[in-house]
Amino acid sequence: MTELTLAFNSIAPMISGVVLTGAFGFLGGVFLARQRMSHCTSSPAAAIADLEAEILRLKHEHKLDDLQDQILGEFFGPADLTTALAALVQRVRPPSLSGFACFVGTNSDDGYPTIASGLSKQTTGQLTIPLEYINRLRVENPLVIPRTVDPETLFELLSEADRGKTDQLVLTGINQGGKILGVLVTSSCWPAELSLADPLTFMRMIAGQLADRWHQKLAAEHQLAELRSTREMLEIREIIDSRVDEPVEAFSQFATRLGEMTGADRVAIYFIARRAGERLQPIVQCGDPLPPSVAAAWTRHEQALAHVAIESQLGSLQDRDWLKSLQRESPITSAASAPIQVNGRVLGALCLTSKTPGYSLESRRRLIDFGANTLAHTLRRVFDEAAIRRQARHDHLTDLVNRRSFDAYLEAEVERIQHDESNACSLILADLDHFKSINDRFGHQAGDKVLRETARLMGEQVSQLRAGETSVVARYGGEEFAILLPNVGLAGAMRIAEGIRTAIASKTIRIQKEMFRITMSLGVAVCPLHADSVESLIAVADKCLYRAKASGRNRVCRPQESMMAQVVTADWPIA
Repeated sequence: MTELTLAFNSIAPMISGVVLTGAFGFLGGVFLARQRMSHCTSSPAAAIADLEAEILRLKHEHKLDDLQDQILGEFFGPADLTTALAALVQRVRPPSLSGFACFVGTNSDDGYPTIASGLSKQTTGQLTIPLEYINRLRVENPLVIPRTVDPETLFELLSEADRGKTDQLVLTGINQGGKILGVLVTSSCWPAELSLADPLTFMRMIAGQLADRWHQKLAAEHQLAELRSTREMLEIREIIDSRVDEPVEAFSQFATRLGEMTGADRVAIYFIARRAGERLQPIVQCGDPLPPSVAAAWTRHEQALAHVAIESQLGSLQDRDWLKSLQRESPITSAASAPIQVNGRVLGALCLTSKTPGYSLESRRRLIDFGANTLAHTLRRVFDEAAIRRQARHDHLTDLVNRRSFDAYLEAEVERIQHDESNACSLILADLDHFKSINDRFGHQAGDKVLRETARLMGEQVSQLRAGETSVVARYGGEEFAILLPNVGLAGAMRIAEGIRTAIASKTIRIQKEMFRITMSLGVAVCPLHADSVESLIAVADKCLYRAKASGRNRVCRPQESMMAQVVTADWPIA
């Protein structure tokens, strides 16, 4: 026993030189070895040899454990799976100048690109794993494929330069219950730190560990993506909500930020044109400036994308091949579009486009759809608020501006003239002739019909005679109407007033199976020609209306030359 003790002590420096992750495991192994030696009947030299072998085995196992922990730690360290795979590829790449490694996904639904180190872009873009090798990896993993065995299938997917780097390819499948999640392709076995008699065993063990925790990584990545997506949604919603009173500016900020979040080069918001036959109108177009050589084609293709979204009422993704199907060479390589719907009605479309080769907007599909829904929600709010404001400003019977709003328009226009911001404005006051007799004879519903028809005719005449100009037609009270004509002098106002009188006098209205005509009397006044304030302008126009009534009705009157000096300063009562 003394000789054994001396022998053990002679190799103690070897024991102390072992770096262990779990010291107790190692010491326990040595203790067991020593116990076995105490019962051994062989010579001391054989016992020492056995002990040395045991120590080497333990050192080797712990070195493997360290390498395994290192590789798995590098894989599970990054938050997202793509970065983790890139780290894994770098870790298993052979250290020689010609060494290479890459990860090739086998499930297109996952959307993970080929990640390579030491391979050309050509190989990275075209490398796929043939189905026969995927099936073999389910039962034999890893696979070492010499060039002589596979001269045409897998090696042919390498570029000419890459084929010259190795005489074999080593495939390690990430196999989870028979499903190959992806394949590591290397130019030799790994890891390079170990001179293993059977490196495939270690590679198989690492691949199994990766497969076991793959979905944990995916779940963590999905959770992070959900958090990021929620944050982005809240941000773009805040952009819209904070500027709802200025929708165009809000839409512009929204589109700019959405483009930054999704990586799109350009974002556009299209609305359906009001007039039939017109193209879609871009309300917002933002992103990278377009050179003149591609700007027109880019806009045409954006409109084509918007039409697809509007007609299908569905969001969609398109690539360059789809755009080529339109018989047009497109500068756009990837695009996404989504309809903007309010209360079941499609009003426009959101379009995102990119010119970056290989880039896809697929991963941002959810955010893009949310963006379109946010635009729709905002438009609904804008329309609702506009409807409320319109109801407050308009007469519910005729849909013309009401008196309160008209007075505000008139006051603002006269103030512009007083500050030399405008040359003139004309006011027309009009009144239906013998309207009371219609109510008395046919009832108030018939009177309402006459008022609505009169309002329609007046609006049509003003629009035709003042195309493209800002004019205000109002129901001023009862059967009385008012028209404000900015930047119109006396001659123009008389022409418009006479056009209205003629249109109404020539219109036949049917009430209770009876046909009859109505007429209208009108008075015209101009600021500053006839008056220089709101009150005096109304007084002059009303005086002219009274004179038209007194002169036989169905006529237009303007201030008489003999009374103009008095009119300007007099306080004329409103009849």
